Amino acid sequence: MIETFNIFLSAPIGLQVIILGVPISFYLVGSWLHDGYKQDKEKTEIDRQAALDIAFKIAKQTEDKNRKG
Repeated sequence: MIETFNIFLSAPIGLQVIILGVPISFYLVGSWLHDGYKQDKEKTEIDRQAALDIAFKIAKQTEDKNRKG
C-alpha cells in the first residue's frame, strides 16, 4: 500500500491529475445524470397524474350527461 502511494507521488504531475481526475469526473457525471433521471421520473409521474385527473373528469362529465339525458 505504501509502495503504491510512493509510486503515485513520484509520478509526473500530469499522470497524477489523470489518475485522480478520471474517477472524479465519472462520479460527477454519474451524479449529474442520476439527478436528471430523478427529475424526469418525477415530471413523468406528475404528467401521468394530470392525465389521469383529466380522464376521470371527462368520464364524470360524460356520466352526468348520460344520467340527465
